[in-house]
Amino acid sequence: MVHQFLIHSLPVSEEIDDLHGIACVVSDECHWTEWCYQNKCDLPCHLLQCEQVKPNGFCIVRHHLPFCTTAVELQRDAQVRARGGCISSLDCQETEWCMNEICEDACQQLDCSSQGERVCQVTNHHPICKPKVVDEIPDHLGEKHCTNSYQCEGSFICLDYQCKDPCQQDWIKKIKGPCYE
Repeated sequence: MVHQFLIHSLPVSEEIDDLHGIACVVSDECHWTEWCYQNKCDLPCHLLQCEQVKPNGFCIVRHHLPFCTTAVELQRDAQVRARGGCISSLDCQETEWCMNEICEDACQQLDCSSQGERVCQVTNHHPICKPKVVDEIPDHLGEKHCTNSYQCEGSFICLDYQCKDPCQQDWIKKIKGPCYE
């Protein structure tokens, strides 16, 4: 994995100058050394006073975000990465997070089964317990049956393992639902 960062004191390249100030919605639209701030690509380090935060501190940019660091910390980070370790979850695969300088399965520590029919899904390195979605139709039901409405065509919904027109259901007729407006 490539670990890119910019030390604030380094000269700015022409490539950055070409993107600096362009309109953006998210930081990924900017050069990796910039972030999207007030809908424009901007260098983030000028907003930090790293010298006041850490003795001998300076700003670096990682994954579009500014960080205050020191030469000693950068050397330590390089040693961790040389061993195959991580500094932040952004150094890991999407389904992993950085724990004690090691990329590991983000779902490993989360017990979703204790919350009923739930499974762990990882979004942006964070594990979340979500309801289990059954996409497969049990063999004993046959091809014309369903377990959820996503398996039905058009505006049909899955009721009692069958794709049915919701407008033909008594309960929708009683409430004068959307079919009868």
